[in-house]
Amino acid sequence: MPRLVELQKVNACRQPLSIHVGDVLLIHASGGRIQSGSSLELGGPYLPATAVEPGEVLTAVGVPHTMLAWARHAGPTILEMISGDPWQRTERAIVHVNVEE
Repeated sequence: MPRLVELQKVNACRQPLSIHVGDVLLIHASGGRIQSGSSLELGGPYLPATAVEPGEVLTAVGVPHTMLAWARHAGPTILEMISGDPWQRTERAIVHVNVEE
């Protein structure tokens, strides 16, 4: 069964992070890129939003702070993630991810 793995603090992540093919990483970051490797597909950044009645979607005010990474196949990937306020003070973190079968 695939898992939704939440990575709340990219700077505190033990290296390497091991996940399985089919898992999805939910990363608290305002941006990022794949530095090397091809086992993950990266999407975002996303703003949080909530579906309410009658079929409307309310979007939070603020900066985007969620990235998603889908584990597509086995292998290592290195992510460079950016957290903090993208218009003022940002922090970069390198996250090593090992995707296993």
